[in-house]
Amino acid sequence: MNSIQIAGASRPYTREHAPVSKSVEGYILIITNLHPETTEDNLYEIFEEYCKISNIHLNNDKQTGFIKGYAFIEIVELDECIELFKIHETEPFEIFGNKLNIDYAFVTNDVNDRKSRSRNGNIDNNDRDLSPIRH
Repeated sequence: MNSIQIAGASRPYTREHAPVSKSVEGYILIITNLHPETTEDNLYEIFEEYCKISNIHLNNDKQTGFIKGYAFIEIVELDECIELFKIHETEPFEIFGNKLNIDYAFVTNDVNDRKSRSRNGNIDNNDRDLSPIRH
């Protein structure tokens, strides 16, 4: 499993090496591979032991009524996010037998600061092209 990198004293990076962006109240993590019957209470039970959660958002499937398999969790302190990742790397969190995937949800738009990587993990020197100008 790739580890989350910290650049300097307070600048974290996602697993794809994109610099993380802070939201208004903290850092938003995306939790994936959730069991369809996962509830907010299940997430609070797992994560509140390690960090202070300011918000949880689960999207429900309109047809089934179950969640779509992912959630957003907002954590106020960066240090708590980093500690959560360290714990998850040594002992992955699980809900109803599903091992959870955790990463930062939002990144900065600073292309010069980002190290883009291809799917095979090699560094690409080509930055993403801007959208074409429409006439």
